[in-house]
Amino acid sequence: MKVQALLFNCLVVLSCFFTSMSLQAAEAESDPAQVLERVGTELIAEIKLAKDYFPKDPERFYRRVDEVLGPYVDFTTFARNVMGDYGSSESYRRLNTDAEKKQFIERVRRFSATFKTGLIHTYAKGLLSFGGERLNIEPLTEQQRNNMAEGRSVDVVQRIYNKGAKPYEVHYKMRKNKAGQWKLRNVVVESVNLGSVYRQQFVSAIRAHNGDIDVVIDTWAVSASPLEEK
Repeated sequence: MKVQALLFNCLVVLSCFFTSMSLQAAEAESDPAQVLERVGTELIAEIKLAKDYFPKDPERFYRRVDEVLGPYVDFTTFARNVMGDYGSSESYRRLNTDAEKKQFIERVRRFSATFKTGLIHTYAKGLLSFGGERLNIEPLTEQQRNNMAEGRSVDVVQRIYNKGAKPYEVHYKMRKNKAGQWKLRNVVVESVNLGSVYRQQFVSAIRAHNGDIDVVIDTWAVSASPLEEK
């Protein structure tokens, strides 16, 4: 079974989660797992409607996914982790001039925007291929609730049942920002860490372009091939 298919299936649930958060923010702040479990089936039915208009108007669906995901994904943190040393706080602190720091910030901003666009398009296409039969969210453990109370990350575990006997296991790494909003920072699909996969893709691009980070940013495209290889 290809990891790409697993990724596509999990993306539907990701969209369901964030849409539910936008509609019921207060409850989502207390327990994201409960929100995801309650509204998942209803939102999957809504997503299926897009199959009728997507061939004629794909941008409509991309915009919708952006509306759903944009407010609840920490794209900047996600993108900086993908950039590795090129986007780290340690690298920024090592810079000596204001011009260098300004250039660093601008590069992070540009890559975050490009990274977001690539992910949104990948997610949107994945939503349309979803054929899940049942979704189960693992109840939060006492340790997870303690992490929530202490302001640490929470690893929400989901199992997606499709036509096969074995469900897909997806882990969503969530953490509240300073404003108290839940933000996605990473996804692990069947032990495949998406943050790590895209970081490897970024490193490969840096090598291919002889360290020219500006060219890497300008030509970046989220690729599913690293997932298929794994």
